Amino acid sequence: QCTYRWWYKYALKIPEPPKRASTAGSEIDKLVAHAIETNSVPSSEGWGPVALAALEYLRTRGARAQVVVQGVQFAGALFGGWDRDRPSAIDVLDMDRLDEPSERDSRGNPIPHIKDLKTSGDIKKWHKPRHVLEHDLQVLIYARAVSVWFRDRYGYFPERVDCSWIYVERKPANPKVIPIEFW
Repeated sequence: QCTYRWWYKYALKIPEPPKRASTAGSEIDKLVAHAIETNSVPSSEGWGPVALAALEYLRTRGARAQVVVQGVQFAGALFGGWDRDRPSAIDVLDMDRLDEPSERDSRGNPIPHIKDLKTSGDIKKWHKPRHVLEHDLQVLIYARAVSVWFRDRYGYFPERVDCSWIYVERKPANPKVIPIEFW
């Protein structure tokens, strides 16, 4: 059966049907993105409570701080092919930090801050601890993509990129959140 699955996926280019968990995660991402882009509050029905729990950690102070990014392929991030003039497939790039005098590196340049939403049925079981995230390939790709984007857009390569991975449990009745911040 694995041979057939490979043949359908790679040779015939027939995508596998989405799994229930990834479908839920995509729906939650859409609700969060819409709420950030329109400065609104998600509905209290369906996945709305989960999106609302995530927004507490994903929102930033100013309107220009909300850079929501979706659907960009990693190849674009790695090889410089930016989509819609945005840095990578991250959820939020906190642009307010460009104006914060306290959030500067040793050269006086602003430090970028990536915020990424992760959904799971059991966040205690599936979240990655800080010491693992600091060496995670996805984190490193995002940080590199944002660094290159900052170099191209603002003329400097950041000394570091701060990150917040926001794990939210897919339980609309009582969504739990584990925010993990690192750099």
